[in-house]
Amino acid sequence: MLSEVGKVFRAERVAINGAKIMTVGERAEDVFYITGADGGLLPEDVCRRVQESLMLALDRRDAARS
Repeated sequence: MLSEVGKVFRAERVAINGAKIMTVGERAEDVFYITGADGGLLPEDVCRRVQESLMLALDRRDAARS
């Protein structure tokens, strides 16, 4: 799963400034602190695109596992 998230961040050219990753049994909780590649805040349209790309990537991953 983290691999898919990383691929999206790379494709969208965002920088990961920090992460909190916790697993409890089969459940994972991941929080990423991201900025633009220049270190600045992400514009709203980029935030939406990253969110949509993450959802699509994780949905594809889930569908492939079924």
